[in-house]
Amino acid sequence: EPIREWLEREDRSQEWLARKAGMGDTYLSAILNDLRHPGPKILRKLDRAMGLPLGTLMVLYAQTELKEANDGHDG
Repeated sequence: EPIREWLEREDRSQEWLARKAGMGDTYLSAILNDLRHPGPKILRKLDRAMGLPLGTLMVLYAQTELKEANDGHDG
């Protein structure tokens, strides 16, 4: 989970990131716990708040979804 790893590495709280990104901490918590799947607008907000180049989280989430889709398939 790239967001959770960033929070740990930067020693930041979920609440801090939610506030910086302009969203509720319960919404961010739902994203971190895979209860909600963020769309491009939310990922851009998080990129900005985390100081990442725009599109970084979108790419990371797409890679994660592809890996999960391919797990268990012999290809």
